[in-house]
Amino acid sequence: MAIIGNPLPSSLQSRFTAWIDPLSTINAPIVLVGAGLSYGLVPTADEYGAEIGHRSAEIEAALGVKAATAPVDAKSLYEWADNCIASLVGSGLGQDDAKVRLAQAMGLTTDARFLAKFNIPSRGTTPRHRVLCRLAREGRIESFWSFNWDCWLESSLDSVGLRNGLRTIPTMIAPHGWKLRYVVWFAGASSGTRTDTMPIFKAHGCVRALYDAKGEFIVTASEMALPLAQQPVERRNRMKGEVSDRWLLAIGWSATEAYVRELFAEQGAAGVLHEGVTIVDLNCTQPGHLEVCSSYGVNPTDAAVSVTGRAPGTTDDLMLWIQTLRGLSAIRAACSSYPNLQSEVDQQAALTPSHDDARFRESGVVSFLDDWLPAWLRICFLAGAQEHAHAQGNELEVLPVDERDAHIPWSPLTGRDDLMASVGLMISLKGKYGAWDFEKFPGALWRSSTQEIVVPVPGWAAEPDISALSLKSLLNHWLDEARISSIRLLPLDAPAVPTPDLRTRAARIERWKEAFATCFTRPYLSVASNYEEVDLAWLATA
Repeated sequence: MAIIGNPLPSSLQSRFTAWIDPLSTINAPIVLVGAGLSYGLVPTADEYGAEIGHRSAEIEAALGVKAATAPVDAKSLYEWADNCIASLVGSGLGQDDAKVRLAQAMGLTTDARFLAKFNIPSRGTTPRHRVLCRLAREGRIESFWSFNWDCWLESSLDSVGLRNGLRTIPTMIAPHGWKLRYVVWFAGASSGTRTDTMPIFKAHGCVRALYDAKGEFIVTASEMALPLAQQPVERRNRMKGEVSDRWLLAIGWSATEAYVRELFAEQGAAGVLHEGVTIVDLNCTQPGHLEVCSSYGVNPTDAAVSVTGRAPGTTDDLMLWIQTLRGLSAIRAACSSYPNLQSEVDQQAALTPSHDDARFRESGVVSFLDDWLPAWLRICFLAGAQEHAHAQGNELEVLPVDERDAHIPWSPLTGRDDLMASVGLMISLKGKYGAWDFEKFPGALWRSSTQEIVVPVPGWAAEPDISALSLKSLLNHWLDEARISSIRLLPLDAPAVPTPDLRTRAARIERWKEAFATCFTRPYLSVASNYEEVDLAWLATA
C-alpha cells in the first residue's frame, strides 16, 4: 500500500514501510530512545541538575560527604556525582553500593516522575509511547535501547498488555512474532530471552532496579567519558551483537554518549551496518547525529525526521501517523479477497493528512484506529468471535486484555474477521467521524451532545462467549457511565461468515443485551430491554 501524503524524504519511505506495511519482510529495527522521548514527563538533564543543586547540601549531609560545587545543569550534576561517589568509596563503601546510596539520597528511587506514577496523561500513556509499545507487541521492534533512568517505556509496555520479566514455564503462547513479555537488561543480568520476550537495554540504569538496590546507575562524568574499550564487556558485546544488520531508529537522542558513537564507528568500519539509520529529533543536525550518520554511510539529510515541540508535527503526531497508515494497511490486507472493501480503505488513506498537517489530529480515522479498533479487537476475542492460533497451530486461550490499551496485534492477517468487519463501520462513518468520540468509552462511539452511546458487537459469532466477567475487563474503563442517557448495540458482520437467519441473529443480540446489562448497577443500564439494536444504515444517517 502506498504511503499517502508522505512528507518525508523518499529514502525514508522504505524505513517506515517496515512498520506501516504489515506484510513487510524488512528486519525490525533497534529503537534507541533518549531524553526527548520522556520530554514533559520527567525533568530534562539540565533541569534535574539544577533541581539537585538546590538540595545538594541536604543530600551531602545525609551521605556524610562534601562535594566541591553544587550542580546547576547536567554537566555539573555528573561532576558533583563523581565527587560524592569518590568520597563514599573512600569511606569504605563498594562502588555499586555507593551509587545506590547516592540514588536513594537524591530521592531518585522514589521519585514518582521517574517511576511513571506522576504527571500521568489522562490516557495513561502518551501517543508516542503507546504506538511504539504496540509495535513492540506486534514484533516490529527488535529491542529497545534506552539511555533514560525513568520507567515510562516500561509502564507503557505494561499498558498494552506485555508482562514484566522472564517466564520459566510456557503458561502463555502466541502466534508467530507476537510479544507477550518484556525484560529489562543491564550488565550482570541474565542475557537469555525467549522469542516472545521484548528486551529493553538500559545502559544508564533503571529506577525500578535501583529501588531494589540492583542494576546500574551511570551518573558520573568519569563514567560518561569512558571509551568503548573500558565499558563493561557484557554491555559492549550486547550492543555489538544487536546493532549488526539492523535498521537503527533513534528517537529523542542527542548522541552525546561518546562510547556509543565509537561503537557505531567501529561497526561501520567492520562493514556490518547495512540497514541504515533514522534520527527523529527536534534538531537532527547535532554533532553526535552527524557522526552516527557518517558511521552508517548515510547522508544526514536522508536520515533526519525533524519533529516540532508543539503540534502539528510532534513525535506524538509522527507515531500516530505511522500507526494510522499501518492500521489502514492491515485492514486492507485482511480484505484481500474483497476488492470493494479494499477500495473503501484506500479512500480513507487518501484522506489522511500527513503528520505535520494542522488537520491531522482532527482526522477522525486517527482516533478510530488509536482508540476504537484496539478495543474492538478485544471484544471480538473475548466473545470468541475471533480466534488466534499460536505458532504450533493450537488455539490461543490466554491473552492479557485487562489494561485500557491492551493490544491484540493486527497481524497475522489471514482469517481476520475482526479487521474485515471494521470496514463496514468505516464506510458508515465516512465524512462524519467528528460527530463521535471514540476515546471516552473504549470500544464504543459516544456523542456528548445527545449523551448517546453506540457499541459495535461481533454479530457473526456462532456461540458468542459474552460472560459479564469477560466484558467487565473492558467496561471497567468506562469511567463516566452516569452521563449515558441511551445505549444502542450495533452488530457488525464479517463478510467471510454467512449471515444467520433472523431468529438466530435476534437471539444473539438478546444475549449481548443481557451481558451488558449484567455489568452495570445503574438502573437504566442494568435493564436489558433499554438496549436498542441499530444497524449501519441507522448510523450513516444518525
